Amino acid sequence: MKRWRLRDPASIRWRAWDDGWVFFHSPSGDTHLIERPAAEALVALRDGPSATDALARLVEAQVAPEERQDLETALDAFLTRLAELGVVEALSP
Repeated sequence: MKRWRLRDPASIRWRAWDDGWVFFHSPSGDTHLIERPAAEALVALRDGPSATDALARLVEAQVAPEERQDLETALDAFLTRLAELGVVEALSP
């Protein structure tokens, strides 16, 4: 199971809107619009590293029941993409 951490928590600025969240990643200068479950997972990483399955359990109540089966896979894909952008990184087991 992958464990993730924010590369530099101080480099991210957050803003919550009614239908989603926006975060600005200062090293890249990029702004990202993400849905609430993904944002909650990222916010949880501010407190320290976490495994994909733990993040999925944290946000599963915010996801439609039919989407919960693939939630862990979706979060892993999301975090992998953010790792490619330099926002998060996977930790060695």
